[in-house]
Amino acid sequence: HVHTQKEIINSAIVAFLSSFASAGVVLLPTLFFSLKFGLWAGLSIGILLLFGIGYFFSHENKKRAIEIGLKYVGIGLVVAFVGFLIGLLVDRLV
Repeated sequence: HVHTQKEIINSAIVAFLSSFASAGVVLLPTLFFSLKFGLWAGLSIGILLLFGIGYFFSHENKKRAIEIGLKYVGIGLVVAFVGFLIGLLVDRLV
């Protein structure tokens, strides 16, 4: 019982809103530009965001900040690729 119920609910709300905002920022270019350019721009923005988040969260070990930022980018690219493969699979099944 380290955290109160109010702290847990507030953390969940912040996590939801930040996830929603991050996804919105990455998806915005597809609304304003052509699909091809918007997807590449969204991917670029996502990579920059992931690197920035990794760099920011490495505040305890500044010597490894770039390494941690690149690790976040790598994880994000693997997740995006798996999502792409799942999309291809669903497209074939439907």
